Order: sequence, then C-alpha cells, then structure tokens
Amino acid sequence: TQISSHSTCLAAERVRRFRRLVHDNNTSVVQIYGQWNYFQFGTKGIDERTPGPTVAFNISDRDGAIIGYDEVSRLAALNRPPIQLRTGCFCNPGACQEALSLCDDDVTEQHASGHVCGDRRGIVNGKPTGAIRASFGKDSIWEDMDALASFIEKVFVSRRHVSLQTQQLNSGANQSDNEPLVIASLFVFPIKSCAAMRVRR
Repeated sequence: TQISSHSTCLAAERVRRFRRLVHDNNTSVVQIYGQWNYFQFGTKGIDERTPGPTVAFNISDRDGAIIGYDEVSRLAALNRPPIQLRTGCFCNPGACQEALSLCDDDVTEQHASGHVCGDRRGIVNGKPTGAIRASFGKDSIWEDMDALASFIEKVFVSRRHVSLQTQQLNSGANQSDNEPLVIASLFVFPIKSCAAMRVRR
C-alpha cells in the first residue's frame, strides 16, 4: 500500500543516516537491532524484502559503551522540536535479551538491582537494559526522520575539536618565547554522555 511504502521509505532513509554517523575515532554512533541491522540496500529501492517502518537501536559513545536509553529520551524531549521515543524492551523481554546479547545472569543481576519494566534505568552494571524505538506511520514526514537523525548527530557524535598541533607546542617550534598562546575555541561537556558544546563567549 501507499502508506506502507511511505513509512518504510522514511525508515530506510533513517537507517542510511544512522549508518553514516561515526565518532572522530571512526566507531559507529548508532547500533541498530533486528532486520534493519542486516539489511543491504540495493538499486531497486523499497520492495517486499525491506523491513518495516520501525527501527530499534541504541547509541554508543566513542569508546563503544552504550548510552542509556533514559538519557537519550530525556534529551530528545528537550530538543526543539521535541522528539518522542519509545524505550525499554517493548513488552518483549526475550527478544530484548537476545538483541542486546545479555546472558541469563545479566538479566538476573539487573532484576536483583531493582530494575523493573517501565523504570528509567537504561544501564545497569555497565550493560543496557533496553533499546530505543522509532516508528513511522501515515502522518510521518521527512522532517520527522531528519529531526531525529540531526538530533543524534548534534548531541551524541564526538568530533575532534582541538586543532592545536601538540608536537609544535611541545617542541616550541614556530613559537617565540614572547609570543602568547591564544585559545581559538573552547568546548565544554555539560551533559554526561553527550558531545561537546562550543562556548561562544
């Protein structure tokens, strides 16, 4: 149907955008689960082999650690425009455990720590307790897809901001004793797990 083609086309573009997001050390930002993780884009576009309009994923920092879905959803809600995401295990703990590569002991430890369905604990003992899900429907538009992809790129992608040449600074090359160092840009990390923000003044 037209609705299915429309919503799946948006999901496919989202997956393309997600796959292109990398940190400054070339590690992936978005970890996609389910059929979209294995889907290979061909030249024919959307067809019956294309997964549906729902994409489940998590976001990783530059060291490969998963950022809790609770942090991501809170920050998404503060975005302009606000982005509403479904998070957790989506009433399917078995599939969630398999997708996140959690063993039975991991799940037992998470439960013993007090983690229950519906709470806001995206990470327990360094391991994810769920994922993030974004779905498209008949009323979804390209701007919806773009808003989430742009939000993740802006907030979670780590980039190498420091452009000073360390070797020159250490050796003193091209630097006279009387010439002061000048800070060209300053970046701060005000929110845990997020990318740096430029300080304008």
